[in-house]
Amino acid sequence: MKSIFEADDIQAIASAVTEFLKPQFANLKVGEADDRIMGVPDLAKYLGMSDKWIYDQTSQKSIPFFKLGNVLKFRQKEIDKWLRSFKIPATEQPTALMKLVRR
Repeated sequence: MKSIFEADDIQAIASAVTEFLKPQFANLKVGEADDRIMGVPDLAKYLGMSDKWIYDQTSQKSIPFFKLGNVLKFRQKEIDKWLRSFKIPATEQPTALMKLVRR
């Protein structure tokens, strides 16, 4: 049996589904997926560094972290912000390279 819906029927169904799902998504914030909490091994893998390097950075307090008891934890959102602080902008013209090429 095949049913054919009119455009008004489809709109009414879509509205009803939207209203039904609103409470389910009320507390969902966009971007939460990148705000996960990582341990040292996860962060080391994420950054491509060693566990020792992570421990060194935390002992120097040069990387954002927090402690739960004696366990170091890191928020991915804060790590990403910290990483952006090291960004070196590209120059419009690679003048140093151009000087080498012109010689």
